Amino acid sequence: MPPGGYAWETATERMLPGEGELPLHALVDAVPSGVLLAAGAPSQRRRDAGLPADAYAARAMDSLTRLLGGGKR
Repeated sequence: MPPGGYAWETATERMLPGEGELPLHALVDAVPSGVLLAAGAPSQRRRDAGLPADAYAARAMDSLTRLLGGGKR
């Protein structure tokens, strides 16, 4: 369990798609074509480290592009 519990992790410390252990490729492959997908990955750690929002957004977009097949898996 995360230090602050699962609720803390969900609200403040999610990983970007592809960084964790969840089998996202299999889950995305199971979703019918045309279904809108979204990702939310708040990160207090990255915010505290001073990572600008636009840089974090770019990392998030890169991870989603790889997940959805627009880049190397």
